Amino acid sequence: MAAPLPTLRAKRKRRKGQRNKQARKWRRTDKAGHGKLAVAAGKAVKKLERLIRKVLRRKPASGTGSWGGAKSIIVNEVLPVGKKWGIPVTSKKRWETYGNPGSDHYRGNKDAFAADFATDSNYAFGAALGKALGVSYSGPADDYRSFYIERAGRNFRVQVISGTHGTGPHTHVGVKRA
Repeated sequence: MAAPLPTLRAKRKRRKGQRNKQARKWRRTDKAGHGKLAVAAGKAVKKLERLIRKVLRRKPASGTGSWGGAKSIIVNEVLPVGKKWGIPVTSKKRWETYGNPGSDHYRGNKDAFAADFATDSNYAFGAALGKALGVSYSGPADDYRSFYIERAGRNFRVQVISGTHGTGPHTHVGVKRA
């Protein structure tokens, strides 16, 4: 994983300074060693600039962004587990929540996000989701239990339900800003 943006920018600034210093020495003394060091520092600056662009293009950090930051937790931490297990997503945000306006799926609930997966009573998958989120979900006893996590300095309530419930057989993961 790339270094944080401030670190990369500080390194770029330092390397630009080194490049300029060596270039001045090369022009003043005409010694080839200074020219080679200036070229090497210039290549390092270009590499750091590519890394900075890459960091700026990547997904927002978990806990930031839309739906109160809950969507980025689902996208960055939950969906990769489903993909790794080969289990497709069957539902995310929607208007119809069958009379439950407090559902993490409900589009009117602006500080929550949820994903359902096409698997039922798969407690090993639920435990893998819990592990990815950093909570101690371990099976049927933890269905409907709320766990709390912190991302980007914000607190979130996490719910993992692997047993049969609600609208048919599926595993549910809901995240809501606490």
